[in-house]
Amino acid sequence: REAQVTNLCLWGNGYSQVRWNRGGRIVDIWPMLSRYMRLDRHDGQLRYLSTDPAARAPELPATEVLHTRTMSLNGLVGLSPIALARQAIGLGLATERFGAAFFNNGARPGLVLMSPGELSDGAYERIKNSWTEAHSGVENAHKPAILEQGTTIETIGVPPEEAQFLQTRQFQVLE
Repeated sequence: REAQVTNLCLWGNGYSQVRWNRGGRIVDIWPMLSRYMRLDRHDGQLRYLSTDPAARAPELPATEVLHTRTMSLNGLVGLSPIALARQAIGLGLATERFGAAFFNNGARPGLVLMSPGELSDGAYERIKNSWTEAHSGVENAHKPAILEQGTTIETIGVPPEEAQFLQTRQFQVLE
């Protein structure tokens, strides 16, 4: 049971080989490592395949496997709690990075500076550096922009309210 529960907690599935005697009674139950197990459907029958080099049998019919699963999307294979937590934490971290970058940029979506003509490499670098210096960061938010030679500004990206940034953050806390 401990091996079954440990595999459930790590992989979302616990497998044990069940051996029966000729009278239909269970003789013994052998735990199997979930990381080596695969479920296959062949001719309408479920089969359990093991790639574990120490496995007693590389292929078993469903009648010889005690399979306990956690929450499942297909009813056959459980979802790994660790993988689900990893995804939730990853989304939370990505949301944190987005929020930090967004507010560091003065809470403005991305901008494009468009020039009516082609810029030389020197002019491009000068405009990029001066814009970044004058307008990056919260402390520079809402400073007036001075553009030269017909350059215009166009907003790109999705504002956080449209991207449901706050709702995403609240959901991540709950998750």
